[in-house]
Amino acid sequence: MKRTLHVCTLLALLTLSLSVFAQDKTDQSRNDGASGISPKEVVTNIVTSPYSGVLVYNFTILTSTPIVDPVNCEVQVYVSSDSSGRQYYENANGKATPISGGYAKCTVKIYYTWQLASAGTDMITGNYYLWGYTSATAGTTERQTQGNLVSFTVPATGVTTTTAISGRL
Repeated sequence: MKRTLHVCTLLALLTLSLSVFAQDKTDQSRNDGASGISPKEVVTNIVTSPYSGVLVYNFTILTSTPIVDPVNCEVQVYVSSDSSGRQYYENANGKATPISGGYAKCTVKIYYTWQLASAGTDMITGNYYLWGYTSATAGTTERQTQGNLVSFTVPATGVTTTTAISGRL
């Protein structure tokens, strides 16, 4: 008898709990913005095309202090395609010619292929870095300089874009 009473009590509690915890189903989305959660945007396929070319950066570096050869140069470029959401980072280094007449020359080339949706409006931007070491009786000192590259739109495929930069160490 006690066993039957316990089973009946458990069934009654289960029935009550189902009605208490039942949810009212509606056609309204839970992500209606009222809760602070916004629905995920549907991303459609975006047509992209490959853009390939060469970026050439020619540096003329004035050495105003005695620099131990060679001077080093580095270029970092960045492309962000707003329409496709793609981002590209490129980095290249070079070593300058031996210093002659207080100047050193360095060339950095970046060969690229980027999948872009709107190359006519996508911009190439970046930075350059120059550094060298001075000799001293108590060790060496690193001298460096850096600057921003002039931004420009991605050129047509197959184009070599050359930029001249003057720097000083």
